[in-house]
Amino acid sequence: MAITDLLPEEFVQRVVDLGNRIRDEIAGLDLKDLPMEQCEQIPQLLAELEQQLAAAIAADETELGQQQAHETKLFAQANAAER
Repeated sequence: MAITDLLPEEFVQRVVDLGNRIRDEIAGLDLKDLPMEQCEQIPQLLAELEQQLAAAIAADETELGQQQAHETKLFAQANAAER
């Protein structure tokens, strides 16, 4: 079983989309003709992308936690109703 099988499909798709966007942005650069000043910006750009990904993961974790809390509440209510 892959780790992606344990994650919500929407989250996996968002990560894939972000990776594709990064790949497309890098592919659109002609690095051999890129001025040194722009090359020096690459680590900063990657750090910004990492922050965006971390923020997206945190938001998804929060949403997942809220969904799990709601499901737990519904299960508890269903169990109480059965008794």
